[in-house]
Amino acid sequence: MCCHSFVRTPMQDSFLPTSAARFKPYYLYRLVKWKLGDRPPMGVCLKVTARCPMECRHCAWHRSPEPELSTEEWFRLINEARRRGCIFALFEGGEPTMRDDLRELMDHARSRGMITELFTNGWNAFHEYVPDAFRVSVDGVGEIHDWLRTPGSFDRLIENVERVVRKNVISWTTVTRYSMGHLDELCGYLSGRVSGMMFNFFYPYD
Repeated sequence: MCCHSFVRTPMQDSFLPTSAARFKPYYLYRLVKWKLGDRPPMGVCLKVTARCPMECRHCAWHRSPEPELSTEEWFRLINEARRRGCIFALFEGGEPTMRDDLRELMDHARSRGMITELFTNGWNAFHEYVPDAFRVSVDGVGEIHDWLRTPGSFDRLIENVERVVRKNVISWTTVTRYSMGHLDELCGYLSGRVSGMMFNFFYPYD
């Protein structure tokens, strides 16, 4: 089971008009349908690859490789998700930027009228992608993050975050017994660098 919370930062309003403004009317429409008993999904998480250049201590995906679907198969699934009512598409992995066709997949979802978000660990540059928002994994400042993930990964992540022209970046922190004592320091560091912060409690995939 996963629980999470969201913290706004002053920078968040910089990308609200392009994503949330489109979502709010649809949300109200779907809320009415929900009250009337029509309850299809609103969003879909697309784990487009299990590949990843990192080996995070709390992640089981790199120990459970799965065969990847083709571009055409993902097109079909995106179409099916939209047909079922999904307006929001989150592209994740593994590390989704490992796929050469990621831009095609995101463009296809956008062409279907979906709001897109890219979830990345920030090891690879991601500023040239154009989702409505980025979600980046960060577990602490400097050595804490590097110990939980991969040496050198924190500096690469921050460098790539700062390359995003539209500051539509949300941090995602997995709260574990190793990171929970450093959350105040992390929030202070990220304030002004990201548009919002999300926190979820660790749960074992296994």
